[in-house]
Parts: sequence; structure tokens; C-alpha cells
Amino acid sequence: MVTADGRPTLSLAPGLLVWSVPMLFLWFTAGGMVLHSSADPTGAADLLAALFDQDPRLRQQREYLQMLLEPSGGLPI
Repeated sequence: MVTADGRPTLSLAPGLLVWSVPMLFLWFTAGGMVLHSSADPTGAADLLAALFDQDPRLRQQREYLQMLLEPSGGLPI
């Protein structure tokens, strides 16, 4: 997705958007704004992946999606 001003964004989960601004990735957590160098995308990915373990809401969304992807998983009610 691209914002109205042309900046790329990535939606990782409802309420978790990552913006690409000059030389930085930017996202918000319960603790506030996070800025991470765009020269280190692997480090940014590690920080974002850790959010899914730390934030109960994001962890629940991940577990729900994993359940849907399992061959024996049920369909949502």
C-alpha cells in the first residue's frame, strides 16, 4: 500500500502498520513510536516478529491465522 503522499506502508496485522520514510522504518507499539534504520531490514523484521510474541492481541491473531492454515484446522464460526 502507498499513502496519499507516496510513502510505502505495510500492514502486518490490524492496527500494525509499518511506514517506510527516508532512511527509516516507522511503526507504533503500545510503548510508542519505533524508528529503525532502513539499512537494517533484518533487524526491523526481528523486532516486528517479536511484537507478535509480546503483544497478546497480535499473538492471538497469529495463532488464529495459523489455525486456519493447518490442514485439519476448522473454519471460523
